[in-house]
Amino acid sequence: MALITYLIIPLIILLVFLIVFKFVFKIFKYFMIAFILLIIVIGVSGYFIYRDAVSLANNFPTQNKLILINIDKIESGFIISTDEPIFLTQDKVNIYNQFYQNGNYKSILENNYKLIILKIDKIEFTDQVLDYQGFMLDKVLVLETIKSDDPKTYLYNLKFSDRYTKQDFDKQINVENIELKSAFGLLLFMQEYKKNGVFFIVKEFKKGNIIVYPETAVFKLIKILPNGFINDVLNKLNNP
Repeated sequence: MALITYLIIPLIILLVFLIVFKFVFKIFKYFMIAFILLIIVIGVSGYFIYRDAVSLANNFPTQNKLILINIDKIESGFIISTDEPIFLTQDKVNIYNQFYQNGNYKSILENNYKLIILKIDKIEFTDQVLDYQGFMLDKVLVLETIKSDDPKTYLYNLKFSDRYTKQDFDKQINVENIELKSAFGLLLFMQEYKKNGVFFIVKEFKKGNIIVYPETAVFKLIKILPNGFINDVLNKLNNP
């Protein structure tokens, strides 16, 4: 009896060991498969992110970018590349606003490289004063002028009525209302872009103050990365 007991106990231990080993091996096998798949996914994602980053660096400064100025709705816009900016007409702005309200960014983009919608009243601009044709204008006044239905009259009444007649002012600021809105939007954008480049767009995109379309791999990654990490990267790139 004792001999049988001595034989059974090692067999039980061996059986338990084999069962545990088989279970652990199966888990390890699944873990390795998952790990290999993760490495592949990371590698493929990294490739697309790298390719997108290179494309952005090469194309963003030179290709057509459609910039829309948003304060509750699309107020104005312009197209910039390496040439002179092209201001949008009021009819075009009205059409784009309809598309914007429906979230139809593809129809707005048309043949441009990127669509950038600036929630202009939410963005933290470095400078609070803008120089427009030699006139120094407060940023708050500029934003309120952009939002106004009659921006030239609004600007005149608040800033210039004590110095110019309305007729002289219209001669001095010889543009249509929609052009004035676009010019102010362009000034705000370019003043910040010249100082901080594409990092200005990345920072405000992360905050939700800028919409970029199409939202390619780099921008999708920016969305999920922690704010602190993005800020650290941007600070190091701006201050190498």
